[in-house]
Amino acid sequence: MTEVTSLMHYKTAWEDPATRQAWRRTAMFRCAALLGWLLGFPAWLLVVVMTPVWLLVLWLPVALVGIRYAQLASAAVGSLWGARRVLRVYVTGVDRRGPIEEERQHSVRHA
Repeated sequence: MTEVTSLMHYKTAWEDPATRQAWRRTAMFRCAALLGWLLGFPAWLLVVVMTPVWLLVLWLPVALVGIRYAQLASAAVGSLWGARRVLRVYVTGVDRRGPIEEERQHSVRHA
C-alpha cells in the first residue's frame, strides 16, 4: 500500500520524493538483473565446457534464452535515463490527496 508523504503539489514528477524513491528502487532492480544475467553467462559456459558433447543440444536453448534475457535487461537499464528525463520535465498527474481530504475540500467548496 502506498503511503501519502505530503499534501503538497509538485511542479514536476521528479520533485516528488516518492517518485524519486520508486525510480531508485527500479534502477537498483534493473541493474541487479542485468548484472545477474551477465554473471550467469560464465557460469553457463563452465557448465557447457564440463558436460559431454551430446548434452550440448540440451544446453543450447538455455543459452539462447539467457542471451535474450540479458538483452532485455540491458534495454531496461538503458530506458532508466529516458524515464528520469521525462520525470524531470513533465508535470505530475497524480493528485496525492486521499479520499478523505478530497471529500473535505468538496464539502468546503459547496458550503
